Amino acid sequence: MTLRLFAHNRLALGGAVLVVLVVTAAAMGPVLSTQDPLAMDLGARLQAPSGEHALGTDQFGRDLLARILHGARISVQVGLVAVAIGFALGLPLGAAAAFVGGMFDHVAMRIMDAILAFPAILLALAIVAALGPDITNVMIAIGVRYAPIFARIARAAVLAEREKEYVIAAQALGQPGFAILTREILPNCWAPLLVQASASFAQAIIIESSLSFIGVGMPPPTPSWGTMLFEARGFLERAPLVAIFPGLAICLAVLGFNLMGDGLRDALDPRLRSELGRSAGGAMALAPARGGR
Repeated sequence: MTLRLFAHNRLALGGAVLVVLVVTAAAMGPVLSTQDPLAMDLGARLQAPSGEHALGTDQFGRDLLARILHGARISVQVGLVAVAIGFALGLPLGAAAAFVGGMFDHVAMRIMDAILAFPAILLALAIVAALGPDITNVMIAIGVRYAPIFARIARAAVLAEREKEYVIAAQALGQPGFAILTREILPNCWAPLLVQASASFAQAIIIESSLSFIGVGMPPPTPSWGTMLFEARGFLERAPLVAIFPGLAICLAVLGFNLMGDGLRDALDPRLRSELGRSAGGAMALAPARGGR
């Protein structure tokens, strides 16, 4: 049922295609381009796309295609690790806060609210400035910012589930609270968390590119999309493609994850699933009558 709903959403399918292209570019970069993303050729500076350089070259004669493919690997890596950190920190905290309640719930959520009060870029900038411009520190900074988001979503999902009949029945049977939370409640809370993970992945790409653009993300000459945009800002009139291609890569990657997240949200919505089930049942009920005529 979920796959059918997702497959009927053309925008979601388009987003999934873009996500597959980004992940493929990240995984198979050396195969798709044999050029060295760090190799300089000052005699081939700012060249237009050609047979030797499919997307042209930058101000140091480096192959743009190779650098964009390598930048895709960095963006996917940052997104995966940052979302995993936020998920690992936020899910248990939010679920425990909802299930335990009381003072623990109040204190934990107020801490999460304090972290959410800081803009994402500002908080990530502060953490990276304190730890140093490194890919690991960038992933930690983004993951810490995501922890409150996953905590709040997990808390809301657990609060909605813990009053249902199957949880009351498990409590009546004497199951331990931790077992009820992990075995009964959390398996029914994955839908909103998966949707948020997709949206957070897109946001992580933007944050990493922004940090690299202002010089506190990936240090040069590492080919991050944000770093490439920063280096191309002085050549927009002479060679606009140097900035257009990495900017387009960021836009397509973010668009793909956002569209896929919207499609997952609609496909995992129980109301849409029930409506599809009723429409399918009605069609099956009308089929014999039509055949009889």
